[in-house]
Amino acid sequence: MINLTEKYPIKRIKVLREVIGTIIFLIFLSVFLLFIIKWNGGFEESISNKATDLIFSSLIVIIFFVLLILNIIYQYLYILNFKYFTDGKSITIKKGIISRHEITLPFNRITDLYVDQGILDRILGLNDLHFSSPTSTSGSAAHIAGLGKNDCNEVRSIILEYINERTR
Repeated sequence: MINLTEKYPIKRIKVLREVIGTIIFLIFLSVFLLFIIKWNGGFEESISNKATDLIFSSLIVIIFFVLLILNIIYQYLYILNFKYFTDGKSITIKKGIISRHEITLPFNRITDLYVDQGILDRILGLNDLHFSSPTSTSGSAAHIAGLGKNDCNEVRSIILEYINERTR
């Protein structure tokens, strides 16, 4: 078994990419909840409404930061638990914290190997390596997210070499 994770690790900055997405979601959710609180209060300016609004607003801010901290911890643990390796005949990807997933793709079943890079990935210098096979789960489960550009190209080259060896 060749542990590719040790030589080509997931970049720690992937945590930032995931957290930015969470922050955007939480901001929209918070604004929506604050609007609902204000709308239900009726927009009149009584002292009791201001106190209630302040309590609910404070609660939303506290929940926002708790969820943000939990997400940072989760993403960091996810990276620590993400492993991928090869035995020369297949690639195995193990991931997950709460629910663990393991997918093994034989090299002779890989039909496509491609690199994906979203806008945040471009800014942060990250790449995702995706594997396709005839199975339905390969598209969503078989990928390595958060590699640096050079590491992604190296892993892709290694896998392509194995695929070419198996097809000769």
